[in-house]
Amino acid sequence: MHYDKLPPEVLNFIRQACLGSIGDPSPLIRATIGILITTMVARGGLENWRDLLPTLCQLLDSNDYNICEVIAYTHLLLNCDYYFTVFTRATLC
Repeated sequence: MHYDKLPPEVLNFIRQACLGSIGDPSPLIRATIGILITTMVARGGLENWRDLLPTLCQLLDSNDYNICEVIAYTHLLLNCDYYFTVFTRATLC
């Protein structure tokens, strides 16, 4: 709703905070990070968060279950959002 009104510095701060806390021991924090990442990509596009995918790919090598859980959750949400958009466009055309 207010995403477009946030200054770039605030968006960058949120992006870095998400990536820096991706392995938090709290399941609630990890779920929130996954939702934030997905929402920011849906609103701003991957082109506005160029280091997201390379960072997530690097983190996949982690032995920390918490980190891999957030990456899997984020990937699932991004795919669902993408395919929803594709199917919605196909239905409308």
